[in-house]
Amino acid sequence: MKKQPKANRHRVLLVAVTLTVGAFTKMHAQSEFPTGNITVKEYRGMGGTGLDDLTGNGKFPSSPDYEKEIRYFEWPQTGDINKRPPGNVRDHYGWMIEGYLYPPKTGWYCFYLASDDNGKLFLSTDDNPANKVEIATEPQWNGVRNFKGHDRRPIADASTGRRVNISAPIHLEAKVVNGVRVSKPYYIQAMAKEGGGGDNLAVAWLTPDMGNAKTEFAQINPKIIEGKYLSQIGSINHVGEVQYTVAQLLQKDFAAIQRDTNGGRADIYITNLIPGKKVKGPDILKGDLCFEIPKKQLEKFKKFKMSEVKACYNIEARTIEASLKAKPSFLGGDRSIGGSFVAGPMGLRDVALEADGLNIPIGATPARLQKIGASVNDLHLNPGWFIHGDLGISAGANKIAGEWPIFVAAKATWSSNGYLQINAAYKCIGIITGAGQLKYIPAESLFTASAWMDLYGGTLTGTVKLNARPQYFNGHFGMTVQIPRTIPIIGGINFGGADVDCTITSDYWEFGAGVWFQVVPNVPQVCIPEVCVSWSIPCPRVSCGWGGCSYWTHWHRGRTCTPRVCTPAINNSWSRAK
Repeated sequence: MKKQPKANRHRVLLVAVTLTVGAFTKMHAQSEFPTGNITVKEYRGMGGTGLDDLTGNGKFPSSPDYEKEIRYFEWPQTGDINKRPPGNVRDHYGWMIEGYLYPPKTGWYCFYLASDDNGKLFLSTDDNPANKVEIATEPQWNGVRNFKGHDRRPIADASTGRRVNISAPIHLEAKVVNGVRVSKPYYIQAMAKEGGGGDNLAVAWLTPDMGNAKTEFAQINPKIIEGKYLSQIGSINHVGEVQYTVAQLLQKDFAAIQRDTNGGRADIYITNLIPGKKVKGPDILKGDLCFEIPKKQLEKFKKFKMSEVKACYNIEARTIEASLKAKPSFLGGDRSIGGSFVAGPMGLRDVALEADGLNIPIGATPARLQKIGASVNDLHLNPGWFIHGDLGISAGANKIAGEWPIFVAAKATWSSNGYLQINAAYKCIGIITGAGQLKYIPAESLFTASAWMDLYGGTLTGTVKLNARPQYFNGHFGMTVQIPRTIPIIGGINFGGADVDCTITSDYWEFGAGVWFQVVPNVPQVCIPEVCVSWSIPCPRVSCGWGGCSYWTHWHRGRTCTPRVCTPAINNSWSRAK
């Protein structure tokens, strides 16, 4: 978050200009547009780990011990969404994050909650907090940003395997007409209660642009909700512009203008400079003076195919930022390069380079380097600077339906204090089927590793978790292989799958294995149909009278059938040996 300058640091003077202004009021309501912040409130000095200990306390909700507007949906936080917060900040307190959510487009969304200790997430059907409903819960606790772990999280939906910390798919509206939002934002609230040890709360989501919330919530890694989709409680209710009179403007310093324009997000307009019209003020009044070369001018540099050349000076931070993107013809194909830097009073702060669409073969293998990038950040801080790198590798040179058949994306961050984190994701035709993370936290002398995979539609799945410190080790490994149950493996015995798991600690180790089997294959029902026989039996008859006797034969006829007989069907259930 940018720091506001002192009140007397900058004054904006306009000479020989007559201006009039419209009113601008601060309202205790949601903003029509995202303000970039959400509100967090802390309630300190209370025991227990359950939310009842928070909501039943006399301080809650109107008397927090601490209140702040934050830039993304996580607390505690570092202030940089790309940096994970520490896992243990404070004990014996509770906190609430609340505000308004602005979905970027209409569609189905999934929300993810991770907290330590007990936490809950609520979402309203509109902007009214009275209509909020619970959509996710953390029954006990889980680690920082651990959205997809299964520990201590019961299954909420047996048909999909969805856990209680993940919401069911929710349909949200984001209707905008002629640049004006006509659908209301959604009130959102999350709470957590901390006893002792680790403390964290983060809310992430899966948007329609990221994937299918109904079918891919377990495969795709969610993203923490950024401030550009949020507004804080009591935010300024504006329609995207601010207007001033000369008298008002001369009484305002730079900090006041920043507040009025919601951190420079609203445009400044000067009215009646031309009778009956309003004129947009320069961006310098909001803090940035930017220069961008028009695209028509860039077309002159055909050899470099530059798509963006931009430079900005920020009055508040007193920094210069410049960026360039190009697709030079000498690179060939669709390859692009880009670079940027930020410099301030203390010298160079950030510098970054990135190349994409490279399609460079890696040796004799089918692998190809597609993306590589690196940046050095916060060079003016010592300690505090860090290095970030990106790497993208595909299998094969051609895409299928716009996606690489196999693609591995890796990111690494190394800080000056020794903190190291490496993340990697494995994608099959755009779908993430595996991911892993390595991390070293110097302050805790802790090394952690975790990974998961789900290949071939669930045929092969596995998880790995490791934690190591000096004189301490804890780890778990698990893998499952699913065999199609219609395939007999051995005569008279079918196998349906196998799984293994292993747990290792400093004190013991444990290994387990299991197999699904069926001793006798299914035997269908067999029926013998009825058999029928027609028969005739002669019976002699005699009749006598005064005149003598007469003889004749009478035939008895009939039909006899055997009953229909069926054997029972044998349907052996599958058994598991472990």
